Amino acid sequence: MLQLGMGAFDGGDGFKLWQSLVRQTELTAQPCSITRDVRNVPGGTQKKIEKLWHLLSGLLSELTYFEEVIHSIRH
Repeated sequence: MLQLGMGAFDGGDGFKLWQSLVRQTELTAQPCSITRDVRNVPGGTQKKIEKLWHLLSGLLSELTYFEEVIHSIRH
């Protein structure tokens, strides 16, 4: 079980690590959603490719560009 000390709430390294973990979880869920959406597109390969490009150029474009480094929990 994860235990959070006071450092997690005072803006220290613990809180930054927690934010990175939350962000990584959010980003990990997006490819799963994309896979499901593309798989459910009726039609051939070209239609699936078009759907993929549409998803990656729209709301999910952050998967193709990161403004800042997402910190690894491994040191």
